[in-house]
Amino acid sequence: MNYVKYIHGAGAFFLALSVSLPLYAASLKKVLILDFINIDKNSNYQYLEASITDAVREDLKKLFAFRETKKRQIDEVSKTNFLFREDYYTKSTAMNLGLLAKQDVVISGGFKIINASEAKSDELRKEKDTQIIAAQVRIFDIAKKKTIAEFIEEGPVDSRIFASVEKIANRISQEAKAILPNKEDWQKTSAEDENLPPRNQISLMGGISTISIPAAFTDVYTSDTAIVPKDIKNELIFAVEYSRLDLFFADSAIWVQAQYHQGQTELSVAKSDAKAPFSVTSYAVSTGVGYFYHISNWLYIYPFLGGGYFMGKGNLDFTNLEYAPIDMTDNSQKTSFDFNIQAPLTQAGFKTGATITPNLAVESSFFYQHLFFSDTQSGQFFAQLGLAIRI
Repeated sequence: MNYVKYIHGAGAFFLALSVSLPLYAASLKKVLILDFINIDKNSNYQYLEASITDAVREDLKKLFAFRETKKRQIDEVSKTNFLFREDYYTKSTAMNLGLLAKQDVVISGGFKIINASEAKSDELRKEKDTQIIAAQVRIFDIAKKKTIAEFIEEGPVDSRIFASVEKIANRISQEAKAILPNKEDWQKTSAEDENLPPRNQISLMGGISTISIPAAFTDVYTSDTAIVPKDIKNELIFAVEYSRLDLFFADSAIWVQAQYHQGQTELSVAKSDAKAPFSVTSYAVSTGVGYFYHISNWLYIYPFLGGGYFMGKGNLDFTNLEYAPIDMTDNSQKTSFDFNIQAPLTQAGFKTGATITPNLAVESSFFYQHLFFSDTQSGQFFAQLGLAIRI
């Protein structure tokens, strides 16, 4: 018989990425840096909300070792408990957010633009025609329900505005020494900087093929029929994957996976009422990237894409046929035919996931896999369910 053209592509597997926070050493304090608020809603200085908040965050990261809580988590807590962003600078809202979000330290503040005559600094009051930023800042120790520092820092908002912003950030960093460990000292006693911890995840998933492109082969099989992966309906896929999270930027991921595929179908054969079982077993490795879009603190959508390579074996069983095919090379009858399979693949799709515990998530996945052969192309859609564990 002529050589059967079959190349089987391994299905793509993409790891469930949990939206929950990664594990950190217990000694690292959780720090909530709240947005600095434009108290009087002065539109000319609205940009200072982001400028001050960013400056504070960068200064603290340079000097101290800590875990910063992600903004989306705080937004979820605020929304659930009817705590409003415009009140972040108040003592009650900042303390309540810290308690509800289970933080160790909260830094909050707000600012007003005042005339120089209202400044507390004698030096600034001398600048009669200058407007002044007056930033009120509080640092809280949430575990002790205690205010570590409370102060007002002032500076001009003319051409020196960015120096004033830096002055506010520097003052906060000085006051934070009372509660946060120095970064250099921490690094001396740690194997690595846990302010930027490794984020590792292992996932186990299983599923089936759902749609074939073109449609699965259903005609009568002959020796000239080209069989490709899409011709096996409901092919099983099992996969394990390791992922490195937040590698390039927040919510990004890069992964590498190993897959196992197994499928079987029966082919109608010309001049026979019996059918020939056709089965495939294959393995694959692949890699790719993805990005989280967080719907809420516990629910996410995760689009992804990647590529890889597969290898395996296919088998055609002719024992059910009344007349077994003849191998024209030696005129012998063949009761079965085994062949190796290999090809590159690409894939793309999306996942939806939900956090069960801080280190465990369940997710569903729907993706398309395209296989490239020397003489043809084909594709399959896969649906999967699985668990992801962050360690």
